[in-house]
Amino acid sequence: MYYQEEDACYPEEEMYYPEEETALPEEVCYEGEEVCYDDDQDTSPLTATIEKDTAGNPSGVRVEYQGKQVVLPVNSDGLVEMQDGSGNVKGAGDLSFGKFLKTYKPDDVEEDRYMNPQTAAGLINALGSFLQSHPQAEILTGDASTGKGNSPRLAKGSDTRHETHYDGSAFDGRYLDKYGKSNQGPVNFDTDANFELFHAHVQQGFRFVVVGTNKMFNSLYTKLKELKKTYKDLGVIRDGGHNDHFHLGIKRVVKSQTSFKIIAITHVWNNIKNL
Repeated sequence: MYYQEEDACYPEEEMYYPEEETALPEEVCYEGEEVCYDDDQDTSPLTATIEKDTAGNPSGVRVEYQGKQVVLPVNSDGLVEMQDGSGNVKGAGDLSFGKFLKTYKPDDVEEDRYMNPQTAAGLINALGSFLQSHPQAEILTGDASTGKGNSPRLAKGSDTRHETHYDGSAFDGRYLDKYGKSNQGPVNFDTDANFELFHAHVQQGFRFVVVGTNKMFNSLYTKLKELKKTYKDLGVIRDGGHNDHFHLGIKRVVKSQTSFKIIAITHVWNNIKNL
């Protein structure tokens, strides 16, 4: 049935008009600050890639973090300077990842802050991966190699050098505690976090891990040995001199009764001829 309502009167209705939304600015600048904070700020992780010249030789390591990038060049001996003489990590200030990667041991006996491109890129990529699950972590690194690829001297005036820090293929670092901070020994030691850190490095091609002999490292050592089922060429050993720091290397070495025996003999020769 059809009802004609032309003459019908309806009380005036109170109409609701939603307030017009004001679009937020893409960038918010705070008074007194030179930096504008973009609401759509790039949150891409910390990564590194090895740059090559026209001849195919490594020319630098490109580090990227949250939309910014910096290239760490190689020197005439093909090594990357990872920190300046004061211990500041190269590029860390420019890309603001210095809060994650620091050094606990600036040059002491002699310069020891150089890594080869593979080691440098592997360290940064491992850190970037690790930070995904441990965003507040702080990694402290120590001795690497000299600018010519020598293992650094152990003491001033001594010809005795580190046994496994040749050609920028390795570095030392501090263990992590349960708060994500690095310290010299197994104080509040976090087995799982340290294992994840080492695993991230192994995934980036590191094949030599040295941890301490303190009983606090027992579980960590067991878990690291399990990785050998997947990474057949992985070397994992314990050493009493590594209770306050770990050692990570790209090249696998094995330990004899008296010293570290280098599997790749050519690297030993390179180390000797640069003395």
